[in-house]
Amino acid sequence: VELGAARLLDTGTPYLTRDAIAAAPEPLLGYLPYQPGMVIFGLPRALAGDAWWTDARIYFAIATAAALIAALRLLNGRPDRDDQGAVGATRRQNPQPSLDHADGAGWADGGRGGLLLRAAQVVTVLPVCALTLATGGDDLPVLALCLLALAFAGRGRWTASGVAAGAAAALKLFAWPVAAVLLFHALTSGRRPAVRFIVPAAGLPIAALLPFLLVGPSGVAENLVRFPLGMGLVESPAASPLPGHLIATLVPGGRAMAAGLLIAAAIAIAVWLVRRPPTTAGAAAAVCATGLLIAIMLMPATRFGYLLYPAAYAVWAIALTPARWPVTAPSHEG
Repeated sequence: VELGAARLLDTGTPYLTRDAIAAAPEPLLGYLPYQPGMVIFGLPRALAGDAWWTDARIYFAIATAAALIAALRLLNGRPDRDDQGAVGATRRQNPQPSLDHADGAGWADGGRGGLLLRAAQVVTVLPVCALTLATGGDDLPVLALCLLALAFAGRGRWTASGVAAGAAAALKLFAWPVAAVLLFHALTSGRRPAVRFIVPAAGLPIAALLPFLLVGPSGVAENLVRFPLGMGLVESPAASPLPGHLIATLVPGGRAMAAGLLIAAAIAIAVWLVRRPPTTAGAAAAVCATGLLIAIMLMPATRFGYLLYPAAYAVWAIALTPARWPVTAPSHEG
């Protein structure tokens, strides 16, 4: 990320061409398999040089904390008018006692504080997340922005949800499936919410990528297409022994087989979304958790650290369920 930021300042693009990568002393370091927005985190070091405060990981942590705090504040707030109906409908279907209902602080699951704590912990102290933040950290702001997009969607704030999803998609491809799922969720509320969501969700990553695609399309293709597909000059270091990688490396014709399985899984998820689109943000998070878990297991180039995405979405699917939001005490005023 920091090298990409330095290249951006020197050449006008963070992406090297195939020939430039081949001529580099360490070809692997010549690749930047991220969307161009990621280089923002490397700009402090590129501009100010080596110092403790220019480490990109510091800014990964700051961005993660900001997005996570914003998402938790949304979860902690009271339901909007549109959400009240969802809360009531869900509780009529699944009646559960709430705690401390009189002062409006009740939760259907053991208390608001405990659920918020678990939602925060899964992004911060879950070992796979804490290790990622300490050693690299680039996945955490992507995850936190996606969680913020889900939280905004749970409030029916579709433009804000689209901005958060678009910002995440401008950083890394792992946010694109989340944006797609949220689009199907928005469509259940009507065409206008879907438009309000998709304009920033698609516009931000396109606006981030388009200038570099015009300046150096071959560099973009080499870094964002060929390298992730295993067609680069060097192999991806993402080589954890998950099923997709094992099939690709140990089975004759395994790379094509793993790719076929991944495509089949994507088609199955797409059919699921078309036939049963998620009607709540919690359901959307559950679809994201399921889909990304399957994708990570089947990707030819993958790593255990990516499991932080489905783990976090699975926990937040519970936190985003309307029946688990705080409820306002009924008013006795005329």
